[in-house]
Amino acid sequence: MKNATTLGLKLQLLEQRIQKRFQKHPFHRPHVWWPLSVLWAAVIFYFSSQSDFGMQLTSLTGDVLTTIAHIIEYGILTWFLMYAFRSVGHERPHAMLFTTIIVIIYAFTDEFHQSFVPGRTSSIYDIGIDALTAAMVMWARPHILRKVRKRKKNVAYT
Repeated sequence: MKNATTLGLKLQLLEQRIQKRFQKHPFHRPHVWWPLSVLWAAVIFYFSSQSDFGMQLTSLTGDVLTTIAHIIEYGILTWFLMYAFRSVGHERPHAMLFTTIIVIIYAFTDEFHQSFVPGRTSSIYDIGIDALTAAMVMWARPHILRKVRKRKKNVAYT
């Protein structure tokens, strides 16, 4: 009977240590990731409301800069949304699915919104870039996090 009690106490202590560790993990901060996601979506909306940034660019240069801007904007939105969905307990496949759906819907609404802004046009090409960016970020995210964790572990041991 003594061994069973000791084992029970050890399991309780282990469970408490695991819970403390997960409380510190960034996935468990929905009060951070959801507002960041909404705020970033507002930033994207603001930039798509601008009709002219005061730059006279050639067609090719403008297209390249627009594509880079879309990659950065929607890459960050994807990252924030992945953490937001993970923060409320969704497993990675569900978080990836929900993030993809929201990013594509938001890309459609962003392009629809741009069609009403003077000097701007909507493009299915931009929606494709946004969807491709979301896929690339979700593919690269675990690899990036793994390298960061490995680097932190190596620094801690030196």
